[in-house]
Amino acid sequence: MKGRFNFKLWALVALLSAFLLSPAVGQAQEEPGQFKEWKAKLAKELQLSPEKEAKFMAVADRYAKSRLRIYESLKKSQADLSTAMAAPKPEAAKVQGLVKAITTAQDKLLNSYKGERDAEMAGLSPLEQGRYLVILHQWRTRMYEKPGKEMEHQKGGMTPPKEEKAK
Repeated sequence: MKGRFNFKLWALVALLSAFLLSPAVGQAQEEPGQFKEWKAKLAKELQLSPEKEAKFMAVADRYAKSRLRIYESLKKSQADLSTAMAAPKPEAAKVQGLVKAITTAQDKLLNSYKGERDAEMAGLSPLEQGRYLVILHQWRTRMYEKPGKEMEHQKGGMTPPKEEKAK
């Protein structure tokens, strides 16, 4: 009886993790040109020299390519897990393997974002690093304030519009 409960608990955890990661997968699988355009806008807002901008963009390209492979693997594993869980009697070993594959891919994904941030910041001065973190924070704040709407960087701006002071 306890074994069945543990299996159901693992299955629930796997499904919830798939649901939690699904929006991120959808957002990250934008057109490569949109990502590149967004990073170019970020580099302009940071007021980087042409040399630093080229290095900044090279880092972004390298990590974007590796993440694309991770997303494809994650998408396949999630689809396989959904199929396995839809079976009348899912195979515990198969589900366990898929859960491990998904959590491993999620870890790789998170490490990829951290590695990209660290590599980008390594090429920036302390003031540029500060601007970089402020711009990213503002962008993320806007994204989370408007769930379900198109991503702000697709609208053209990185920093939020200045609020007009009441007269």
